[in-house]
Amino acid sequence: MNLGLPWQKCNLPECLVRERLLRCGACGIALYCGAEHQKADRLRHKASCGLVKQTREKLREEKTAAGELWQRAPTSSCILAHFDAMLAALNIRTGEAVDAALAHAFTMLRLAPLDKSGVHGYVPPMYLRLGRDQAAYDFVKWWAVAEPGDDRGWHDTALAGDDVLEPLQVLTRLKGMVQLSMIISMVLLKMRLMLDLMGLQALRNLALEKAGRLPTMEEKMGFVKEEAMSDVLLSRPDVVGRADFEDVIEDLVCQVKMLFTFVQERNQHFWQAILKPEPYANAEPTACILGSKEEVNLLFRQCWYSWSETEPAITTIRDMIRKGRVPANNR
Repeated sequence: MNLGLPWQKCNLPECLVRERLLRCGACGIALYCGAEHQKADRLRHKASCGLVKQTREKLREEKTAAGELWQRAPTSSCILAHFDAMLAALNIRTGEAVDAALAHAFTMLRLAPLDKSGVHGYVPPMYLRLGRDQAAYDFVKWWAVAEPGDDRGWHDTALAGDDVLEPLQVLTRLKGMVQLSMIISMVLLKMRLMLDLMGLQALRNLALEKAGRLPTMEEKMGFVKEEAMSDVLLSRPDVVGRADFEDVIEDLVCQVKMLFTFVQERNQHFWQAILKPEPYANAEPTACILGSKEEVNLLFRQCWYSWSETEPAITTIRDMIRKGRVPANNR
């Protein structure tokens, strides 16, 4: 996937080594090609490393104190320890760190299915950061359509692999029934798929112009594997195999516009913050009123990296915010 999150590489930014990597002994997340680069990266990594180590030790203490009961009747302090460990892992901007944070999130959802801590709002953005757009969609749809009090784990449902291109009306409960971060994630998910299809349409038009033919399925799948931001099309040969993508693109444009409006109605400050993220990107979330600027701090904690690591999408959404509309398909 064509995303900006480093994965399976040495944690020293300028090093591109991806083989024979060793984990940091303190945090257990950061990877290094050797002691020399781990030492060189120590000053940058130290704060986040110490925080992860601290939260892991706290979680271990909670589990030890609770004994075998912690999985059957977890205490609020144990759930909080998982939550802190999740946030600490997200301070390290690598795929391995997001994967570790996602594991903490699902442990919390398994132990406390009603999720009073609101951890489900963090899950779709984490999936998107990992390029797992299909899983993000499945999770949001399950949360949107599940009946109140449904304590099934989402993997127990039949929604896995659902149709990301289905009409948005299927998710009408999105507008007011789920955390705003999930709607924001749906905007990004639909936009990434829209941009991927625009890329395929451009490939089609170029092949017709230069060679007088449509691109082969092999050529189109090569584009999807190398250039796509979303994993959705990897399992949709029925879509990739189309001769033309204009109608699918137009439908996604309409869906993005509708979701964009949903977000604007819930919090009029969020999209403006995307234009000028500096005050929010590093702010600590505090108690807030829904729809307030303070809520944006929480939303950025949940969603910002998923946007900032998808450069084509954030460029498109900023253009859309400035113009007050969704850009038309001009490819």
